[in-house]
Amino acid sequence: IETNPKLVAQVAAEAVGAVLLSARHITVHVNPQDLPLVAEGAEEVLKARGARLVGDPAIERGGVLVDSDLGAIDARIAARWTQAAQALGHDTEWG
Repeated sequence: IETNPKLVAQVAAEAVGAVLLSARHITVHVNPQDLPLVAEGAEEVLKARGARLVGDPAIERGGVLVDSDLGAIDARIAARWTQAAQALGHDTEWG
């Protein structure tokens, strides 16, 4: 996030895209500091899905959590790290 802070917008767009098309009441939680980056960088995807963007201090910078009536997409850094580590055959936890 320090090298390219706009990557959080890409993460948000991908997470919203991963939500089933039939999902409703989509809420995208990001760190308040990332809110303007995501609002600008993922605006089209958010509008297309009718998603609501909220600043959530419980989400670390660079992380995204998408809630909908059909479930959640956890794209917080720790969850993405765990998924990447498992894909490589490791059980290394973030932090």
